[in-house]
Amino acid sequence: MRKIALVMAVLLLCMGLCSCGSSELKPVTSYTWVLETATHKDGSTVFSGPALEDSDLIKLDLFLYFEEETFRLEDRANEKEWTGTYSAEMIDNTYKMELVMDDPAQTITGVCGMRTETNGKSTATMTLTTTNFTLLFDGIKKII
Repeated sequence: MRKIALVMAVLLLCMGLCSCGSSELKPVTSYTWVLETATHKDGSTVFSGPALEDSDLIKLDLFLYFEEETFRLEDRANEKEWTGTYSAEMIDNTYKMELVMDDPAQTITGVCGMRTETNGKSTATMTLTTTNFTLLFDGIKKII
C-alpha cells in the first residue's frame, strides 16, 4: 500500500512539474506581436530592435494584432496602418500563417511557434515573408 501511495505521489509531482511554465503556443490572438527584426530579401538587415536616431536602419515601430479572423498591422513610427484577414492552421504546436492584406492587396505567409533560449525562457515568435522582406515578431502575452 505504501508503494502504491509513493508511486501515485511521484506521478502527481511529475504531472505538476510538467505543467508548470508550459511553453505551449497559445492562439495568435493571445499576444501583441512586436517587430524584432526585418531583413530584405537579399538578406541585409533593414531593422533590428529599436532604431537609433543616428542609425542607417529604417525607422519602424511595428505592432501586429489579431482578432477573430482579422489582423491589424500598425507602424507607430510612421503613423500607418494596414488591415486584412488571416488564417492560422495548427501543425505540431506551430501555426502555418496566411495573411491577406486589404490595401495594398497582397498575401503574406509565415509560421508561428515557440523559441526556447539557452536560459530556458520560451518566447512566442512569428516569421512572416512578404514580397521584399522577412519580418520576425516576438509575442507579448496580452493582459486581459
